[in-house]
Amino acid sequence: MPRALIVDDDPEIREGLAEVVGLEGFETTTAASLSEARQRLAKTRPDVVLADLMLPDGKGLDLLEAVEDGPRPQVVLITGNATVESAVEALRDGATDYLVKPVDRARLKSCLAHVARTRALKRQVKDLRGELLDLGRFDQMIGRSEPMLHVYDMIQRVAPTDASVLISGESGVARSSSRRRSTS
Repeated sequence: MPRALIVDDDPEIREGLAEVVGLEGFETTTAASLSEARQRLAKTRPDVVLADLMLPDGKGLDLLEAVEDGPRPQVVLITGNATVESAVEALRDGATDYLVKPVDRARLKSCLAHVARTRALKRQVKDLRGELLDLGRFDQMIGRSEPMLHVYDMIQRVAPTDASVLISGESGVARSSSRRRSTS
């Protein structure tokens, strides 16, 4: 089940959003402030964070940096004081979407459907990568030996970075311990 964290200092809005999001099939958690939201994020990783742009102790936009390790949740900012500048800043800084209060239920449902699809696709990619590793294939490289599994593991750890990597080694695999010799 996908999970959502709803962050708003207005209890009526927070609980109303939690109810609608829950009806869309999400397990919901709520927070009334930026600090409370950070505490929740430290304990569990939601798939989406629906946060008020302006909170008593900061901006909902600050939650984009709150998740340091692992996959980041999608962040949808909600505000009652929408401006073109704040929308552009939010989207440029990594927000998935930007909703205006009072929140249009159809637009919210569309955002949540997008989150659910993205979550399903990420899970499918992860499963397929696992299957490829089980089959001993990693892109154009083939092999199931311990050294090759170690190489695949290193590739996965380095892939998200901007580091340049050179993989070298002998091409091909000897299938038997004896080698054919040509006779003249």
